[in-house]
Amino acid sequence: MRKRNVVFIAGLSAALAMGTITPLSVYAEAAVEEVSAEVTAEETVQEDTNGLERQAAADASDAGQGAVTEEAANVQEEASEDGQIAAEEQAPEERQAVPVPQETSEDVQAPEDGSLEQEAFDDVDAPASEEKLKELKNAVSRAREIFYKNIFLDADEEVQESFFNAFQRAEGMLKLPNLPARDADRAMQDLKDAESALNGRASEDLQKEIERGELVKRSIRYKRAPEQERESYDKALKDAGELLEKTRDNPEYIPAPLRKKTIEEEIAHVVSARDALTGSSPKTEELKKQISEAETAKSGKKYQNAGKDFQRAYDETLRTARAVQEDEWASEEDTDKNIEALKKKEEALRALYENGNAGNQQNGGSGKPDGSRKSGGGNRSGRSNRSGGGGSGRSAGSARQAGSSILPVQTVMTNRASLNAGKWVNVNGKWRLELRAADGTRAGFASAQWAKLDSKWYLFGQDEYMCTGLVRANNASYYFDASGAMQTGWLSFNNKWYYFDELSGAMRTGWLNQDGKWYFLKADGSMAVNEMTSDGHKVGADGVWMK
Repeated sequence: MRKRNVVFIAGLSAALAMGTITPLSVYAEAAVEEVSAEVTAEETVQEDTNGLERQAAADASDAGQGAVTEEAANVQEEASEDGQIAAEEQAPEERQAVPVPQETSEDVQAPEDGSLEQEAFDDVDAPASEEKLKELKNAVSRAREIFYKNIFLDADEEVQESFFNAFQRAEGMLKLPNLPARDADRAMQDLKDAESALNGRASEDLQKEIERGELVKRSIRYKRAPEQERESYDKALKDAGELLEKTRDNPEYIPAPLRKKTIEEEIAHVVSARDALTGSSPKTEELKKQISEAETAKSGKKYQNAGKDFQRAYDETLRTARAVQEDEWASEEDTDKNIEALKKKEEALRALYENGNAGNQQNGGSGKPDGSRKSGGGNRSGRSNRSGGGGSGRSAGSARQAGSSILPVQTVMTNRASLNAGKWVNVNGKWRLELRAADGTRAGFASAQWAKLDSKWYLFGQDEYMCTGLVRANNASYYFDASGAMQTGWLSFNNKWYYFDELSGAMRTGWLNQDGKWYFLKADGSMAVNEMTSDGHKVGADGVWMK
């Protein structure tokens, strides 16, 4: 059987390549001859038998006999045996006989009342209708086209032969008279099943590998690979494309037995050249490091204190970055993009934490420095009291001294706003800010509120006077110089160093990272020096954590 399969496939390939015969002539003629062989054999037997009977009858008549003699009967028997042998010699090996229904008196019997029973209409051997025959013909026509498709040409030999056999039977049945409907249905179902079993996917797999080449060529592994590796991969893709173009739905280019193997070898060649690419970039390691830092930050205070919406956005950015890191064919552009996205999220997380922590700095910060926190700020240099500021005609001489007042200011810091200010008024050496209504009329003095004048923030107490020095408001401490302007960054007074947030102006407490160095600010805001911090870390004379 295996030898016959190979001969069949080779013959099919040659026939289709030469264009001298169609799949119909290759497959259907064999089917018609096979089905017709039995009919021809039976007709031959019948003709020989009839001839011998006529000869025997003539001989009997000449002898005056009215019946067939014993000798004639013997001749008739011998002829029947010879006819049977002839029929067997004409029948093809392993033939499958298609029964032709012969109606007899026993098949359909009329009931006593003269009507046909319902079972007669349901006879399984009833001939196929014109519509059924048309349906079978269309199925055969569709199947004939499949012989030129990759799904058949690339299929395994056994699967190809199963499809051929189903096609052969279906095509042959179209030549039979009175084809039973059940045989037509079986032929169509067998053809459908055989088509579903076709597994010619080699050309499709090669096409996918070629399309993947566009993605590979954008990757770091390709772009950063040595020139020889890139040239080898480019050539493999080119050869694959040429082979695919020549074999697409074309049985003439490669003989059927070699087609699938040739295409699979080309796929293996492309994959081998692709896997040999060894390009790498420092960006890959940078992304890996950035992801590690982001994952560490998730267990820290900054992330845990952030809102749920921010956490979800942060997590999504991290997931995207991980996907790029795990993609061995990631591009340098995608790698850079995700590095920057993680950096921005880290900066946003830090700013969110510092701003949210500004109004509650006096609670202290007992957490260990985790290496990821870096706050802005100026140089650690003392700020001298400065004059000048919001208006003319006022001096700094009568300003309140640091720590001289704790005012119960009611307006929260986030509600700061520029006021429609009038003029500064000095009352007994203290400054007040006159306000104006929209129409320009006087509207009293600023009281228990912030005022932004000339890009500087000022604070006024409930007594309507401008605040100076160290002032506590809204559960946070602020420092205002002699001119009344709020100060930020490192400040020194009372022989101690303090740090005021660059954005909010609130005094910081807890651990502070400046230029990679860690400082500890105690509950009163002063920097720890030459001592153990409240969470058990040693700081030196300059206040830097001694690791």
